[in-house]
Formats: sequence, structure tokens, C-alpha cells
Amino acid sequence: MIELTGKQLGEYRISERIDGRLGLDPARPLVSQVFRATQSSGGEAVAVKVFSAKLLSPESRTRLRDSLRMVSQLRHSGAAPILSSGVVEGQPYIVMPYFNAGSLADRYERGLASSLNPSELLNELAAVLDAAHQRGIVHGSLRPSSLLFDPDSGSIRLVGLGESVIYSTERAQTGAAEAIYAAPEVTAGQDPTPGADQYSFGVVAAELLTGLATEHALGYLRARSVGRPIEHRNLRAPVTAQTLLALSKMTAAAPGQRFATVSEANRSLQIALGKLAPVIEPEPAAVPEAPRTRPRRRRAAAAVFVVLLLAVVGIVPALAAGWIELPGWVAGSEIGPSDSNTLSGPAIVLPTELSPQSGLTDPPADSGGELPTSSVLDAAQPPEAGGSTDGGPSVSAATPTPAAAAQLPEPTATSPAPTPTDLPAPTAAPTQTAVPPTPNDKKCKDDPSHPNYCTPTPSP
Repeated sequence: MIELTGKQLGEYRISERIDGRLGLDPARPLVSQVFRATQSSGGEAVAVKVFSAKLLSPESRTRLRDSLRMVSQLRHSGAAPILSSGVVEGQPYIVMPYFNAGSLADRYERGLASSLNPSELLNELAAVLDAAHQRGIVHGSLRPSSLLFDPDSGSIRLVGLGESVIYSTERAQTGAAEAIYAAPEVTAGQDPTPGADQYSFGVVAAELLTGLATEHALGYLRARSVGRPIEHRNLRAPVTAQTLLALSKMTAAAPGQRFATVSEANRSLQIALGKLAPVIEPEPAAVPEAPRTRPRRRRAAAAVFVVLLLAVVGIVPALAAGWIELPGWVAGSEIGPSDSNTLSGPAIVLPTELSPQSGLTDPPADSGGELPTSSVLDAAQPPEAGGSTDGGPSVSAATPTPAAAAQLPEPTATSPAPTPTDLPAPTAAPTQTAVPPTPNDKKCKDDPSHPNYCTPTPSP
């Protein structure tokens, strides 16, 4: 490293080295040095941090430059701002405000740690870490010497943000004693993460709450976590079970067993300390299920099925009780032989003159179903001599007797109707009906179309 005491660095004049490593072996290489300087224009004190470029690879120098640029853009009251930067004798440096109230490590050495309010200090530290993590900035080596106090407000100011590359190189080359604050994965050589900062936050919290040195504070947590009783004279206050659970989760060896964020870890710790009331989230209201809609076809099919089922359920008891009779062909009965009196052929439609209402009676039983042989022609008288008045053949027809007139139907204009057995089935009723003879003219006429036409009687 270089010696800058008494030299002018831009507008700043270096007055002394303040990193607390003056008594270390000069042969041991260091990756950074801190000097107190005074601004030439205003006389304000500042701190100048110089990095050793010889101990950093080109990749590490690039990462350091990018991370410090991000820190300069971070605007948070708990983070120490970067006032300026540059290069001196080939070594990069940054300028920050100088806080003459000392660090948390200085309070431990002076025995002033009991005057601190742990819950307030942890709240401030968690807020600045959470803001840095949201912008992708990791500290990488959080420890009591990184927590400085503002002389005016008494609040803490976190320094060392964005210098994780420097701290990793320093631990690997010097075996720094402050590596006890580092997470196990960082000690194993992995790059720092927000989870590693949470582990360091838990170690600092254990020191503040127990009032013990780092080794004793961690030993106390491990013993209590396995249920082994342990007592210390210098124990600041008994640690409750809830506080023990929060600290044990923050300092878990596996990163996956820790809290999701530093903010969540601090919230759990504040609730355990009774500084913050737990917020019980209401249970979400049950969302009613949407009614299931089925296609209309399914509904129609279901309705038909229900109707058929009800019909079957109603018909079966009715059949069993005899309330409903099935047809013969359904019941299994056979149709017997047809009656002899029943005609097997097509039905015969009789004319109105031969219907029973016209005076036709059934033949006697001994006649064999034939009509009587007597007719109008058999009862006719011989024609009178002299012939008809109109010059035609002389034909006379005797007037039927009252008995014969009562048994026979009225004569028609055509030949005598055949018997029912010889008569074919007419398709329609006769269009010409017999006209009864008038009392003025009762003689037979030769005109076939005349109502009193008589068929000539053959001579014997």
C-alpha cells in the first residue's frame, strides 16, 4: 500500500490514517486503507478510502467500479454517501463524510453498548439493507466496524456497501478475524448475497440483545436452540423463546432456511421483542362456486329419462293390482276360430230396397236360404183384350193382392233383384227408385221407363 499522510489529494489534504491497522505487520498485504482528510475550501473532515489495485484482478476492478457507481446513486439516510472518487498513484479511491462519533465496534471497546437501544438500531440497519438489496447492492461484510454513528442525529450510517469484492479478497489473503460475522457460504468462497447479509444482521442482533461477545453470543443461541440450559454473567437480558426462534432462523447455516428478506427477519424480531404488534390477516371469504351449466340436450335427455322412470314406477304397481288390463295379444291369448255366422269375405253393402228396414224378412228355415218363388209376375192376371191406348202390344198385369203386396218390395224399373247369395257387392246405391203408381192411371205401360211398366207374360 501507499503512504498518503501529509499529502494533497485533489482538494483534500490527508492528515492521518484511521482504519485501525497501524499496528499490523507491514509485510501483510492489505486491499484497502482509510485516511482522514480535510477539505481545502471548507475545512470539513472527510474520509478517504484507497483500494490496492495490485491485489485485484481486472475482473474484480471492473466489478468494484460498477458496484460503487450504483452506491453513489443510492439515496438513503442510513447509507454513507460517496462525495467523490478518483485515482492516486495508480490506486482508485472514494471520498465519504467523516463521522467522529465512532462506530459500533468503538462502543463495544469502551463499554458503552448498554446505552444503545437495540430495537431502534436494528430497525435502522434493516431499512438501509433492504433499500440496498432492492437496487441489487450487497454489502458482503457487515460487522460492527461498518456501523458508524452520526454525531448530530445519533443514527447509524452504514459504510462499505458495494465493496464485497474487496472483502472477499481481504479474507482470503489475510484471514481477517472479523470473518466470524460472514455467512458460512461466503467463508466457503461463494459470492455474497442478500441472504448472507441477513446472516450478518442476525449475528449483530445477537450481540446487541445478549450483550455478549460474538463467540459467546452465538454459543448461547446454539445451546438454547437445542434445549441446553446455559448462563452467562454478562447476559444483558433473558432471551425469550420467540426471540430465540427469530435469531436462530436468521443465522441458519443453510441459506434456504433463513427469512426471505432482511425486512421480514427484522419484523419477526420486533414482534418477538414486543415492539411491534402482530397483524393477523383475515381469512379470505369463500368464493361460491359458479353453477355448472349443462347442455340443453343433456337436460332434455335427463327429463325424458325421469318421465319414463316415473311412468314405469307407476305402471308396474297398477298392473300388479289389476287396475290396468293388457290387450289379448299382449297378454299372450290366441284368437279362436271364427264364427260360422260371421262372413270371412268383404262386407256386402245392400241397397236400401233390400235392407231389413224395407220389409225384407229372413227366409224360412226349410227354404235353404232362398227367397219365395212367388213374385209379382206369378200373381199377374192375363192381359185384357184390346191392347194399350198408345198402340203397343196389349199387356195386362194383375194388381197384386194385399197379402202379396205386404210381403214383396215395391217393383223397380229393372228386372227382379237377384237373391242375396247371387248379388254382387254394389259399389253405390241405385240411382233410380220406384215411383208408386198414381190412382188415376193403374194400367201397365209398354214403355220400360214408365213407372207402371209390366213385363210381358209369356203365353202358355
